[in-house]
Parts: sequence; C-alpha cells; structure tokens
Amino acid sequence: MKNNTELILLEAEELAKSIKEHPLAISYNKSTEKLNGDFSSQKLLSRLIMAGKDLNENANSKEKKSFGAEHQLIREELDQNLFLKSHLQIQKEYLNLINQIMEKIKNPVDLI
Repeated sequence: MKNNTELILLEAEELAKSIKEHPLAISYNKSTEKLNGDFSSQKLLSRLIMAGKDLNENANSKEKKSFGAEHQLIREELDQNLFLKSHLQIQKEYLNLINQIMEKIKNPVDLI
C-alpha cells in the first residue's frame, strides 16, 4: 500500500495531466508557440510590460512622469495586433483557471 505522500503525488500527477489536457491550456500553449515565432508581437508585448512597469513605478513615486504619447502609441499598436490581443485574453483565462485550482488546493471544501 502506498503511503499518504505517494498517493498525494499520484493525484497531483493526475491533476497536472487534467490541466495539460484542458482546452484553455491547449489554447494557451498553442498561442504561446505562435507568439514565440512572431517577433513583432514579442517586441510589442515587451514594450507593453515595460509600460506597465513604468506606470507602477510612477504610481509609487513622489515625482510623477507623463507617459501620454508613448503609451498611446503602444495602445494603438496593440489595437492593431489582433493576435497579441487574443493571446493576452487566452493567457488571462488560463491564469484564472490556474488561480482557481490553487485556491481549491489552499481552501478545500469539506466533502462531509
């Protein structure tokens, strides 16, 4: 008979397999593969991440900067890049699934 730890690890493997086979995970992995081959989308995503970082740092700073034109240009480029917009939505949905799973693990509902 397997000990409790081994049983939990086996169940974790089953959960990992279920997640990997979930339609959101499949869509996310396909989209990520496509993103890896799309240099212009990668570059725009990088700029978008940096803009978010700049905004976050600016919000926590006493000295406020203006990013209007620079961020507007990024927004316009994102509006035109339908693939990246779709990828970000798929990523959001996938991460939401993962967060829901983690929440269930941290706070299981009593089955009694």
